Amino acid sequence: MKKLFVLFFIFLLCSCAQQKPLFNNKENLKIIVASDLHYYDSSLFKDCSWFNEVWEYEDGQMIHYTHLFVENFISEVISQKPDMVLISGDLTYNGEKVSHESLSKQLSRLTDAGIQVAVINGNHDVNNGRSLAYDEEGAYQIEDIDVETYKKLYANFGLNQAYSKDKESLSYAIHLNNTYDLLVIDTCRDSSYMTASNLQESTMKWIEKELNSTHSNNKKTLVMMHHNLGIHCDAIYTSYVLENAEQMQDLFDQYDVPVVFSGHVHIQHTKQINNTTEIVTSALSIAPVQYGIVELNNDTLHYKTQEIESVTGDEAFFKVTSYNKSFNNYKESFGPELAHELASYMATVNLTYFSGNTYTYRDEFLQNPLLEIINNPSDDIDFHSKYLECILSETNNHQEITIEMN
Repeated sequence: MKKLFVLFFIFLLCSCAQQKPLFNNKENLKIIVASDLHYYDSSLFKDCSWFNEVWEYEDGQMIHYTHLFVENFISEVISQKPDMVLISGDLTYNGEKVSHESLSKQLSRLTDAGIQVAVINGNHDVNNGRSLAYDEEGAYQIEDIDVETYKKLYANFGLNQAYSKDKESLSYAIHLNNTYDLLVIDTCRDSSYMTASNLQESTMKWIEKELNSTHSNNKKTLVMMHHNLGIHCDAIYTSYVLENAEQMQDLFDQYDVPVVFSGHVHIQHTKQINNTTEIVTSALSIAPVQYGIVELNNDTLHYKTQEIESVTGDEAFFKVTSYNKSFNNYKESFGPELAHELASYMATVNLTYFSGNTYTYRDEFLQNPLLEIINNPSDDIDFHSKYLECILSETNNHQEITIEMN
């Protein structure tokens, strides 16, 4: 009987510890926000001499350098001494167990330095089925991770700090301080690779319960998730926006959610959706290799981007990949000389879009005579015309925003 009482007392202590805010009685918080690390352990391509070159024809991600980017990012964050780091999904390239294990060790550098960390999985991270390593002969299958392994590897990065966890997903909620709670939402249905992002009914009920609880306690909810709540570019929103975004937004409206941090689309972008501001932080794996710095108090949230200072060559690499993809599309319709000019123009425009500062160069881009050619496209480059129209409609600075939290 005495042993049962002791066990029950320990249980109560644990329960109370989970209910206590991480930053009790601290009003001003400094939070670092990053997304889409796509961490790929260097051991997975060390025997492949051609690995670096192949990425010049992909989507701009510097997969062969992400392990260095993350190391430099963590060193830079430690020097800034924030209260917390948020990472909104796609932690690894394609869910490789080796990459997850290595990333977990890197994140432990933050917690060892006294910095709280909260992460969530993206569509690349769990039950991927496409985890590969490379050698001179090509690619070969390697081990990925399941949900239970994810929970073990990232237990200290949000899950153990949670006062509530959803039973059907990897979603959880944390008390930050006396003003804010953090709701971390797993937007991958069944937590699997490339699965639908229309969340299960039970998860939506759990989300509403936590929003209602925070609201009832006169606190505000900050949300972090991987997929986007709103459309940030009319040309590239399919599979990026939550399939049940309207239902989610209804909940956010009902419970006065002021801010959502997301990623997934890789561009730096902000958008006002009713009374909620969505801040999409660009991918740490792609130029300009930046993250967000949040200064939060009871009344305002100020967000601004910061490039990792120790990274060189990322913008040149990004322009090469953008050029290669555009040139291959243009050369059939316009010939190599004009295709070269058009591809160079698109590469420059695209870099500013991913950086979140197109507005600075917009007039220059609009006055370029090459724009008229792209705006009268053949069927081969119709997407490029729509994509460019989306980019050149940007008039806002997406690298910095201040939000009134009341």
